[in-house]
Amino acid sequence: MIWSARHTPRTFVEEVDFVTGQGYNHRSKEQMKNEMTIVSNLGVMNFKNPDRVMQLQSYHPGHSIDEIRKNTGFDLRIAPDVIETPIPGPQIVDMIRAMDPDGLRTSEFG
Repeated sequence: MIWSARHTPRTFVEEVDFVTGQGYNHRSKEQMKNEMTIVSNLGVMNFKNPDRVMQLQSYHPGHSIDEIRKNTGFDLRIAPDVIETPIPGPQIVDMIRAMDPDGLRTSEFG
């Protein structure tokens, strides 16, 4: 999983010169060993399609597909089953608070 706090055309670009750590290179014949999920402040993307290109799987409440496309530096594919990201229930919220008892997440989310 990759987390990006700012979904902008400068962050989400068509191509990079090199990939460090996690990533996928379409020029490589090697398939990804693990599925990759990218979570931004606007939505959730994955590569679960025959072409292995990034696609929008869900958009967060208060945001739209058009907004996400405008903030992406390439023609973002939209999954055929795209949904609005479900709002986490109390159990998930409690789990997040337990993992981050000092509230460090608020430095990115406000």
